[in-house]
Amino acid sequence: MFLESKTEGFTFIELLITLSILALTVAFSAPAVSDWGPHFQLRSDVNEIRSNLQKARFEAIKRSQPVTVNFSTAEPESLVAFLDANTNGAIDAGEALWAHTFDGKTNFGRDGGVALNTGGGVDLSGASVVFRADGSLRDTAGNVLFGQVYLHFDPAQADLDPGNLRNYAVTLSASGSTAITKWDDHTSSWD
Repeated sequence: MFLESKTEGFTFIELLITLSILALTVAFSAPAVSDWGPHFQLRSDVNEIRSNLQKARFEAIKRSQPVTVNFSTAEPESLVAFLDANTNGAIDAGEALWAHTFDGKTNFGRDGGVALNTGGGVDLSGASVVFRADGSLRDTAGNVLFGQVYLHFDPAQADLDPGNLRNYAVTLSASGSTAITKWDDHTSSWD
């Protein structure tokens, strides 16, 4: 009579082979995964700008009073929303509503290009846009404003291949509505 022994589980060799395959998979996928962080940060900053613009618009409608959003391209880039009660285009005591400073890796502008413009290409980099009490968008002189706020990730601040950069735009219509678009390198157009 022979005794049959049944062992359940994995042998040491099977376990080593499985762990080796797992280690190789992780080693080859790690560089691709490390590029995701900057793209997620950029997308988060784009959403933050859109959110702040929408918030400023709703605040102007709610208060029946103009709300100004000032974009600063000084390092690090930032934006400030304020009630311009005396319409001097500057933030005076008691007028600031909120501010947002970016982490220094996201830059306004597309490959160093125009940061904020009217449809006619007027550069308003570092200037302000005003949401009127009806929610429409104007510049500080009262001219109808529409265009894009461009953002890109600064390759000097991240370990990214410049060919791997993403460019986004928050598009502003004259009515004050916003939309997010992304640059598609394959079609050379905004999606």
